[in-house]
Amino acid sequence: MTRFELPMVTGVSSVNRALTDAIEADKLGVFVRTVGELRVVHYDALLDAFRDGKRLMQVAGEPVVRIAAHATDDAAMTDYVESTGHKFGLIGVIAGKAALFSVSASHSAPYTLPSTGARCHREQQPAGTPARAWFHYYPPNVRDQARRNECVICGAYLP
Repeated sequence: MTRFELPMVTGVSSVNRALTDAIEADKLGVFVRTVGELRVVHYDALLDAFRDGKRLMQVAGEPVVRIAAHATDDAAMTDYVESTGHKFGLIGVIAGKAALFSVSASHSAPYTLPSTGARCHREQQPAGTPARAWFHYYPPNVRDQARRNECVICGAYLP
């Protein structure tokens, strides 16, 4: 059993948005919230959806159950989540991040590893400008293989 956080995106968000949120959070997954459905989606599934031109609603993920208010300690949460047949439970959402619970660390690990995407290191980000509006993300942008460590848009360093 383990507690972890993932960035939250809504089901009407784009796959591009989900990819950039995962890169920003340095996670290999996102939590997707829609009306009537909660799920965690792996970065690789997002990449496949991006390449195939799919919408976020079409991307497969693992279902998540809302954890009952009475299940506050890890043992009670494990019992509750397992009783519903799920692997993951939603504890809550704060500031765009989902606090999640997994009945096993082996289930959550693939989502919490560092992202394989990158963002450029563009300098002089204006105050009040959100990161995703200033930096360029790979993917959805594609690296120039001749200049792998240079952003194709602004020329900034790309790790």
